[in-house]
Amino acid sequence: MLTETSVRASDRRAAFVGVEAYEAAGGTMLHDLFQGDDGGWLEDLALLDRLVSEKLQAEAEAMATEGWKWIEVSLDLPYGYSHDFRRLSGDPAPMTDDEGAAHAKLLAEYRALEEEYEGQDEFPEEIDARLVQLEVAMEKLEDRPLTFNDKEIARAGAFVTLDRYGELAVYRGFVRPEDELREDADVHSGEQAVGGQGAELSAGSSVDGVGDGTVITFAGPALGANVPDDEDDGALNPLPERLIMELTARRTLALREAVGRSPNVALTLLLLKLVNDSSRTSNSAGSCLEASVRHVYMSAQVSDLKDSVVAKLIDERHAEWEVDLPLGDDAALWGYLTSLD
Repeated sequence: MLTETSVRASDRRAAFVGVEAYEAAGGTMLHDLFQGDDGGWLEDLALLDRLVSEKLQAEAEAMATEGWKWIEVSLDLPYGYSHDFRRLSGDPAPMTDDEGAAHAKLLAEYRALEEEYEGQDEFPEEIDARLVQLEVAMEKLEDRPLTFNDKEIARAGAFVTLDRYGELAVYRGFVRPEDELREDADVHSGEQAVGGQGAELSAGSSVDGVGDGTVITFAGPALGANVPDDEDDGALNPLPERLIMELTARRTLALREAVGRSPNVALTLLLLKLVNDSSRTSNSAGSCLEASVRHVYMSAQVSDLKDSVVAKLIDERHAEWEVDLPLGDDAALWGYLTSLD
């Protein structure tokens, strides 16, 4: 009961701000004298949320110097947060001379260890651990930030949030549909479009103009706010309605991942849809056979849905397909698809 209104030191907000910074700002800690408490509990939630908000604001303002049209800051980005946006295709930034030299040194050590222990059934424990360290270090250097065209940056934006471990997560290069429509209208009319920002703000959001017109938006519920419980309407429900919706969202995502791993099942489902549609009389004009894609996003979900195992598997699979598919060239894409087994 003493810790119900406190936050553990392992909470992602505490990890992001740092317990030292929290205490330096006047925050108090609660500790268990009789057993391990994993760093204790932070008691001043209002102070913690203010420190998180200020630090995220500072990160967003630093990003504004890159020239983005808008930056949306949110403690929790929902799964499918970018489904209405077009993602810019940036180019990986080249390694600096120092980074290239460091990568070459790591690779040389990695190959030397592999050659030294090539004939053995398994690596010694310390060698195996060192190889893992080298792989992680090389992957960190190989994971290059993307660079974008300045004209694209001027009409695109970015999302700033925290991951489940309290690390800053930044997703750059998203274009809102209305920004693309506005640009098309400008080309045809020759007039400069003037209007508000691209998306409506949720209740309680704040907006600040930064740099050369970058709009920073704080979206979603206030930091630390709890989702209200379902009201008791007197009915005897087996489970609260919101819980059912959240569980359904998780189940839908799991089914989507299962279908994505089973090409035969996916093809059978598609054929079933086509057969059913083609065998029924339709009043719609146009082609006698149509198949449409409709993305379904979960209106009720827990904050960590986008970080779940199945969500990451789906994102990874889509990213792998995007690398292989010749997107943007219909003729090439047609040839690629017809060549598949």
